[in-house]
Amino acid sequence: MYAPIVIWSILVSTAVCLYSDLSPSSWPDISSSGYIDIFNLASFALSLLLVFRTNSSYARWWEARTVCGSLLNHVRHLARYCLSWIPPDKAELRDAIIRWDAAATASVYAYIREDMTILSDLCKGLLRDDELDFLLKSEAPPIVVGQVLSSLFAQAKLDTIRNAAVENVLNLYESAVGATERISRTCMPLAYTRHTSRFVIVFITFLPFALWEYLGWVTIPAAGTLTFLLVGIENIGVQIEEPYRSLPLRALARHCRDTVLTMSRQRGEVDKIAERAMLEVDMLAKMDVNSAPTTVYVEK
Repeated sequence: MYAPIVIWSILVSTAVCLYSDLSPSSWPDISSSGYIDIFNLASFALSLLLVFRTNSSYARWWEARTVCGSLLNHVRHLARYCLSWIPPDKAELRDAIIRWDAAATASVYAYIREDMTILSDLCKGLLRDDELDFLLKSEAPPIVVGQVLSSLFAQAKLDTIRNAAVENVLNLYESAVGATERISRTCMPLAYTRHTSRFVIVFITFLPFALWEYLGWVTIPAAGTLTFLLVGIENIGVQIEEPYRSLPLRALARHCRDTVLTMSRQRGEVDKIAERAMLEVDMLAKMDVNSAPTTVYVEK
């Protein structure tokens, strides 16, 4: 991606070396050992600019990854509430909640990346055809998923405390969706990005004029290497300042979907383990009662 800039640096270095080594003595000198002082002063400012740029981009990337993790947590919370609190006689309602919950992260990532193939690929066979078509045609699929989940949980008629817990998780889910929108739709200031690029290009263009007096023909590989390293640092900032273009969103959404479906498949085994544990607790309680010493009071 930054090969043209490295090639430009090598060409400039080659031209400087050829001129300085082959030009007649009557021609003006274009290199001087005193030029290095200018680069010593400028390198400090360039270093700070690159560090600030990279740090701000990384902070933006890490916040985006944190939001992805919180989305996964909220989806798993809803699946656990559904499987634990909705009784077996409402199996169809429970299955509907699981299906829509498993589609939640795919809807968010497809919406943020503006790539509905993520949603159609991961939710095909999970949602019914009419449900998937409705979701694909909606302007904000994550909000639709939240509305459907809220409506489905309302039909379960949970008690006040459990319903409040569900609504709290749904509110956190919508907050996470809002955070992804804020990150994806708020770009880094263009002046910041452009000035960093200009600074780097000017620095590497005039660097060979200062290196010739110290390195001679070694200026060419030295300038090319320094250009590769400096532009590489700047390119890191460019790559991670758009986190939802670099994060593996499709893989994250697939993992979240599979996790929810696995929780649903394991529900029967989990219930059996819980029942056995409760039976063991009851048996231990009865044994403690039967083995407790009896105190006999004799009236005097």
